[in-house]
Amino acid sequence: MTSNFSQSSFQNLLLCVYIGNTSSFDDQTLINYCSKFGTILSCSIDNCPDEKRPFCDFRIVEFSTKQQLEHFLSISIHKIGSIILDIKLYKNLLENFELLNIDRKLFIGPILNPTDINTITQFYKIIDRTLQYCLSRQEQQTYILIEFSNRQYIRTIIQQQTIPKTVDNQILTIHTAVHPKELINKKISTTNNQYQICIQGLTDKITETMLM
Repeated sequence: MTSNFSQSSFQNLLLCVYIGNTSSFDDQTLINYCSKFGTILSCSIDNCPDEKRPFCDFRIVEFSTKQQLEHFLSISIHKIGSIILDIKLYKNLLENFELLNIDRKLFIGPILNPTDINTITQFYKIIDRTLQYCLSRQEQQTYILIEFSNRQYIRTIIQQQTIPKTVDNQILTIHTAVHPKELINKKISTTNNQYQICIQGLTDKITETMLM
């Protein structure tokens, strides 16, 4: 089906779906795939700061009708190439009903020498023998995106800065994957002794009645 495509400005959050495991291909590839199930109105990471976009492993896709969305969700496994997509109803994500594999992911790089891929993955397999990984292009450089079996591994690695050494002493950095909850946090601040509510990210339309 065709797509009346917009990169942002979601019209109806009830028609939106979270799609994870997207950093190995470009947005157009994802749009082309999702268009097989209906008209795509938007595909975005709205309000994600520019400096964090390179380490974003998800997109929010909006279909034009409930029937198209339900058709898409009725498929048990969605794959693009060898990548199995992580599919969640965006509404459930906002209401904290879903766990995401993105919580267990870590980018490490940049990879300048192909032999470093084995060095890095074998190093982290000492921590988690069941980890999975893929290569991901970020800001014109290659990173390894590693998915661990437990989010506690991520916490420990970040806290202890557990980074392997390469043969040529390449300086590697680790980055946690951007979480969609980072983009929908609600902040309350005070300005001139008056309460001011600042909404960041993707939310439904807010009326004066809702704020009273």
